[in-house]
Amino acid sequence: MKISGIKRLREKLAADEPIYGLWVTLESASISEMAVALGLDWIVIDAEHGHLDWKEILEHIRATVRSDTVVLVRVAELNAGLV
Repeated sequence: MKISGIKRLREKLAADEPIYGLWVTLESASISEMAVALGLDWIVIDAEHGHLDWKEILEHIRATVRSDTVVLVRVAELNAGLV
């Protein structure tokens, strides 16, 4: 995820424009690759209710590194080490 993606998302939110994203609960990082290819604004990786381990979460994040798609991770528990 590039900084320009974060700026673009903030601008869209400030302008009350629609934003499009995807909630990820599946293990395969190809889901995130498709989100990037579709030009989605954001993805949320659900580590709270999903069946994802840290290796899979990192694979999802790596799939978006060179894109403007913003990635958020919903952590499994409230723990400062995870945030």
